[in-house]
Order: sequence, then structure tokens, then C-alpha cells
Amino acid sequence: MKKATVTLLGFLFVAAAGPVHAQTWTPTSAPEGAFVASSADGTKLVAAQDYGGSIYTSTNSGATWACTGASNANWQGIASSSNGNKLVAVVNGGQIYTSMNAGLICTVSTAPTARWGSVASSDDGSKLAAAEWDPNNIGSIYISMDSGVTWNPTGPTETGWVSICSSADGTRLLAATAVTDPNIGGALFISTNTGITWAVCNTPFAYWGCVASSSDGVTLLAGGLLTLCISTNSGETWTQVNVPQAYQDYSWDAVASSGNGKTLAAGGTIDGPIFISVDSGSTWSGADAPYAMWASIASSADGSKLVAGCGGVFTWESIPKLSLTLSGQKVVLSWTNLASSAGFELQEISDLTTTNWNDMTTTRTVNNCQNQVISSLSISNDFFRLEKTN
Repeated sequence: MKKATVTLLGFLFVAAAGPVHAQTWTPTSAPEGAFVASSADGTKLVAAQDYGGSIYTSTNSGATWACTGASNANWQGIASSSNGNKLVAVVNGGQIYTSMNAGLICTVSTAPTARWGSVASSDDGSKLAAAEWDPNNIGSIYISMDSGVTWNPTGPTETGWVSICSSADGTRLLAATAVTDPNIGGALFISTNTGITWAVCNTPFAYWGCVASSSDGVTLLAGGLLTLCISTNSGETWTQVNVPQAYQDYSWDAVASSGNGKTLAAGGTIDGPIFISVDSGSTWSGADAPYAMWASIASSADGSKLVAGCGGVFTWESIPKLSLTLSGQKVVLSWTNLASSAGFELQEISDLTTTNWNDMTTTRTVNNCQNQVISSLSISNDFFRLEKTN
């Protein structure tokens, strides 16, 4: 029978189907950063500290960091355009700042001073949404249609806006409040017209803490005290996420989504791990992140790179896993078609006592975000691997 092994980065593993998140999180050299954002390709990162800190940026996926021109402040949220050039950040008990050049110059916007709780951006950075956070007073959501030059309040007015997220085009917004009613918690609100009108989502009242959206606004993820819910139909219906039983009572305060909504991540402020799903929330497992009080998570567009803040800043990058299935007299080799898969070549060898691995020349196809190569079975043993070549 045909056998197969997989080598990743020079290490030997037995080939097996499975998720692509068996990687570890790497601490970066960022001096600080509780709130994080990412460009679409995951190379440009930004991190802001929540207690009197500054804002730092990276142009190499977190390998090195530089301090921006932003003042020290109690930063409460940050968002980035898809190219990483336009940034918007909010201060808890302060103002809204914008940058058009990846943080080199930060400008105070015309938005009022407030206890800002969260901010979101469209992919091009032109449409921005900022939510006021104050558990004791009524607050609004402010919208900018010109990259933060001007801001206008929009309904609904509630107390304790804690999180807001946006679709890629900026038209679909999801916002969470923690304390609509002090006795039963808060609600989720959704807008399909850049904040002109809002509707309450059909979810239980909860002390919500975080929201995330896919690029098209179809897949939505919301977390809070004792609850983590997902919608796969633009917020019409919601279901409780099936995380491991030990974390059903977790306090979720950080969520993220890839552009297509397939890769999702969630962490919390009670010392615990980060969970990742690569199948739109159907299954979840731990991502080997250190136990910490996670404040925010951001994802690259394809879900291959994540960045998370908990005071320090950690990054995660998926390494493609090769899977093998038999189909008649054919062997089907598959691995994820993500940005992190670039530079990996599929190779084969018939004798592991030698080192003469050869690149496979069989035509590669892409099916449902999976690279696939179909090869005929041979009489002798065949071994396969993915090898990083550049």
C-alpha cells in the first residue's frame, strides 16, 4: 500500500487530515499593546496600550516595531485600512485620532471628547465608526464618511457601547452594548446602511464585550460574559459557539474573523487561552496561546496570520498541513491555499534512506481554498512532503 509522510520545515510528521492551527503564538518585541489591528496581508500591524501608553507599528508582521507620533494616552481601540496606511484610534476619556501615513503623523479629529470604547474602519479607510463607552451615561455611535475629517452621531443611544465592527465596504456595522439594562445586560445592534438606521439583533441579553465581522458582513462573531455566539446569515439568527466545556463560562473579550469568515479566533479577559476555528465556527480548539487577559485579536484577510494584545503583543501564523486520501487508484494530496502556503513545494521520494526529494510536476488545482494534487498509485512506496523553499 502506498505510504505517505509529511515534512514541514525539515521535521518529519505523519500525514493526517486536520485543521491548520497547530502552531504556537510568538511574543513580539512590541513594548506594549493591548489593542491591535492588521493590514489585509498581515504584514503591517499596529498596537496601542490602554493605560497611558503610545502606539507602535510594525511593517514586517511583528518582527520589529517603531513608536508612532501619537501622544501617550489611555487608548481603547484601534483600526486599520486594508493596506495599513490609514489608522484610527480612540481614547477612553479623550479624543479620536487619525493617521494617513501608517502612524507617522497622527491628527486629532473633530469628534467630541468622550469615553470612547471601540472603533472600526472600512477596507479603504474612508468609512469609520466609533462607539462611546460609559456605563453611567447615554452614548452614541459616531460615523465618518471622509476618513475621520468630520464625524456625526447616529442612533441608537445606549449606555456602555463596548465594541463595533464593520464590513469591508463600511455599509454593514455590528455594535455591542454591555448594559442596555443593568439587570439583564446589553444587546447587539446591526446597521446595513453605514449607521443611518439600526435594528436590535435577535440574541439573548448579555454583558457583551466584543464583536467581529467577515468582509461581506455575513459571518458575525460576538462574545461577552458567559457567552460566545455566531451568526452565518448577517445577524438574522445566532447560535452559541461550541467551545470546550471547560470554557463555556469564560468571559470573552476579544474576537476576530478572516475576510471569508472561515477562520475565527476568540480570547478573554479572564486568564485563559485563545481558541481558533478554521471552519466558520463549527469546531474550535486551543491555539497554544499563553494564558493571558486578551484584550483584542486581529486577522489578516485570508486568516493565515493573527495578532493579539494582552499588554504584550503576540503573533500567530498558520503553517500548511498536508493531508492524504485515497480515491480508487489515485492518491489525493491537499493543503490550504493561504498566503502562508506561499513558498512551499510538494515533493516526493521513494526511499527515505536517501535525500533525493523531487518537486512534483503534477498539475495543482485549487478547490474550496485547498491546493490539490492527484497522483497515481505506484507499486513501490512513495513519500510526500511540503518543503519550504523560499
